[in-house]
Amino acid sequence: MEDLLTQRFRYASITLYKDYCKLDEKSKYENTKGLDPFVFNFERVGMIQIPFAKPHRKTKTKYFHGEKDNDFINLEYAYRNKKTGSGVFDTTSERQIKRHFGNPFSSIALHTIERSVRRHGDKLTIKVYKQFKSREVNSKYFRKSFNVESVTINLKTGNFTILSLTKSSKTKSTRFRTNSFFELSQLCRKSNGLFKQKINHISTISNVFRDFEKAFSDLDFNFVISQELGFKFEDYSREPQKFLDNIIKFFVEKKQIKTPNEYENLLCCLYPTEKYLKKNDRKLVSSILDMFGIKSKITIKLLHKIPNIDVMSLSKLCYIFGKDHGKYIGNINEDSFKKVDYNSGDMTAQIIMFKENFINFKNHGYSINDDERDNVVRIINTQQKDSIRGSNSFIDTVYDHFDMIKKISEFDPNIRLRAKNFEDYYTEHTELTKILTAIQKGWVIEYQFHPDTVKDLEKPLDVKINLSESESDPTWVTETFYPVILKREEEYVEEGKTMHHCVATYADKDKSIIISIRTKDKTDRVTCEFDTQTGICIQARHFCNGNPPGDMELAVEQLKLKTKKYAKLGMLNNTEKKRVPVKINGIEIKKEVVPIFPEHLFIQQQIEF
Repeated sequence: MEDLLTQRFRYASITLYKDYCKLDEKSKYENTKGLDPFVFNFERVGMIQIPFAKPHRKTKTKYFHGEKDNDFINLEYAYRNKKTGSGVFDTTSERQIKRHFGNPFSSIALHTIERSVRRHGDKLTIKVYKQFKSREVNSKYFRKSFNVESVTINLKTGNFTILSLTKSSKTKSTRFRTNSFFELSQLCRKSNGLFKQKINHISTISNVFRDFEKAFSDLDFNFVISQELGFKFEDYSREPQKFLDNIIKFFVEKKQIKTPNEYENLLCCLYPTEKYLKKNDRKLVSSILDMFGIKSKITIKLLHKIPNIDVMSLSKLCYIFGKDHGKYIGNINEDSFKKVDYNSGDMTAQIIMFKENFINFKNHGYSINDDERDNVVRIINTQQKDSIRGSNSFIDTVYDHFDMIKKISEFDPNIRLRAKNFEDYYTEHTELTKILTAIQKGWVIEYQFHPDTVKDLEKPLDVKINLSESESDPTWVTETFYPVILKREEEYVEEGKTMHHCVATYADKDKSIIISIRTKDKTDRVTCEFDTQTGICIQARHFCNGNPPGDMELAVEQLKLKTKKYAKLGMLNNTEKKRVPVKINGIEIKKEVVPIFPEHLFIQQQIEF
């Protein structure tokens, strides 16, 4: 292996506390009982309360211990950073670092950052290694963790593999992704990824920042990468998108892929793998459609003509029409097909999720006859583009409709999709929701969530709105919206009836959380579905599945930030799901509560209201 370039920097952040005090100040440093050790005493600037508690069993992880379980001690900074006002100072001096290694009155955090470019035969590896090692004040032992992120590019074939490795004292996570442009985009664009090491690691006011700049020369790093890949030299640290663009062209050239004029988004989000490229004479569009099992003359023509078409909705519609989907797709107005912004992070993530799970939609199990397929075409063609009820997202509501028909057909085998225009479809859709709700009588489902999650997500959202048409002389007002997590099945039914959509059928979905954003008087609202694993907003629907108005869309954006945070913490999932007696007019019909165990859960597919 040839080491073409290695950039390495190691520094320590040290906080030193006084191990002495004046006799006349001794009283304020006496042990304090019953206080939270993680709460700083802000009234005494520079003073911190640290655990001084009685040792647990025979462990010897602390230098000093108190006599009781709830003992704490006050310490004051021995040094104050004039620039930051804190007691932390950064250093690269090994002498200083070693001196504080075993000092019980010091807390120390060691940071090692390494960025390298290496070549092994036909493979070029660009890697970032980060190690964090820390010891708190009064602790004997260090905690250590490290993270490795790299991309290995085969210079001969164009294939690339992304590695993400994270390890701490208790957990280890390793993930490989091959030819994933989405993962590569994330790795390049994020603030501490391949090209942006200077942004997050060290503050520009740190006394070691200049040394860090010298060690991590972006000019040298970008030059070596450009030279090895045969690219024109670019400053990827400022514009990582240029690296992605170059890699896409490099990939297409090496793999000899035949592409349309606009192909970047299709390749990045829907790369069909080598298997389908070989099968389809290396034609990108044909390979993508073949991967989803919807290749036909009409779909190939459609994708060439509308490169930003929502392939998810198109695929779902083809699965509804079955093997002869071509003759039905050809009779649909082109303006009815949903179009998407592939550059949107949430949209890209949804497409990748669909790519991994599209087989569930393909094997939907619905019994659909030719008359119903013809009716679907008629309904799509009669929807009004600019109407609240008629939006491009309609295509996905078809799945909801047939899902309800499938459930109700157990009680009424003659039920079918009979509507021939959008208005009748809307009425039929509402009636199916009511019928299904009536069938689900007796027991209802209730979800329990973490109290902190509920408390934060249901906090009012303040949105600033400009009432003036003039941007130079705005008239700002603040409008408040109130999020409500739907927890009981009756709440789902009430939401569906009020908003004229079928959210009632989502009451048994475990991988989603439904939040209704409402005005104070509850006369207007937006129903939002969020994925509990990622926090991504799957859909946000206004009245009759319409798009949210501008002011409520701002409230949805605020809520997205919270859901993603709790998803990362693993706190967006429900903590318990159980059957409880139905409430009629607020009075509960008391019956034995039967818990629902995970292995008995029926998980529905994620589709729009």
